[in-house]
Amino acid sequence: MEITIDIEIGTDEQKKLISNEISYLFSIYFNKYPANNYLEKVLIPSNFDEKVGQLTSTVYNSTRIDNKELAVAKIIYNECSSIIVISPILFTEFHNTETRAFIYFHELSHFTSGKYKCEEIFNLKEKKIISEINHYYDEYRANRLSFLVNNINESKSELLIDLYRNGINGFIKNLNGEASFQKRIKENIIMFKTYQIDIGQFVDQTFPIINSYILALINLFSYIDSNLECVSSEIEFAKKSILNIDLSSEVIELEKYYKAHFESDNTKWIDFSKANLYENVLNSLGISLTNTEEGLYIGVEFI
Repeated sequence: MEITIDIEIGTDEQKKLISNEISYLFSIYFNKYPANNYLEKVLIPSNFDEKVGQLTSTVYNSTRIDNKELAVAKIIYNECSSIIVISPILFTEFHNTETRAFIYFHELSHFTSGKYKCEEIFNLKEKKIISEINHYYDEYRANRLSFLVNNINESKSELLIDLYRNGINGFIKNLNGEASFQKRIKENIIMFKTYQIDIGQFVDQTFPIINSYILALINLFSYIDSNLECVSSEIEFAKKSILNIDLSSEVIELEKYYKAHFESDNTKWIDFSKANLYENVLNSLGISLTNTEEGLYIGVEFI
């Protein structure tokens, strides 16, 4: 695959080093997981947010979740080809080849899997459920495939180990925080039921919390399931921490299936026969979906 690498930072010598590193790391990934779609360009701009905004015709902000999370790469899908934009922050003293490889492999996993396309035969409820269960699986798979970086060097750099540690500790902190996801969902349901808040407003306020809750769990489990020896003590701590989180059996079943599906054949999307696993998670959080003649009906119950 011939990829154009466009670098807007650094000296000519630095540009050459960056280009060679990208070519080397991308070849490692594509040799193991070939792409079915075309990657036209890798772009490293001087201003990440501005460039992504220009390419997507939006106002883009790389800071997320109350400024606690920073996006450092973005795939822009076009009709016949795609572009990966990489933040210049990856070329500061806080990163090295290994940490960059970890992030590249994560993005390349999303790229090689492509966007999940829902079949036309599904109704609105089925489309929502099958799309969501594959959205979360794509994130789980991207995390697992990122650990291909462990094959680059026998010994791991402190920067890479710190990246793993910070990831694990951050996921645990999110799940165990005072304003826990489940508590916030429950409070929103009480407000909705008590004050008869508009369902559109409830969805706008609550579904992002559900999304963050499931992603935090999937991220943490993806680290645990990968058996990372270089952070074995943190993994053991994560396993113990999960026991203190009031997880529903439905969430556990979804995670177990993701693990089994990935380790069976990580190239395949999840088919509709397993979509009930995501619906069960929603039900456990007080949310139900029903397909009606008027459209998708969202039910809300106390939990």
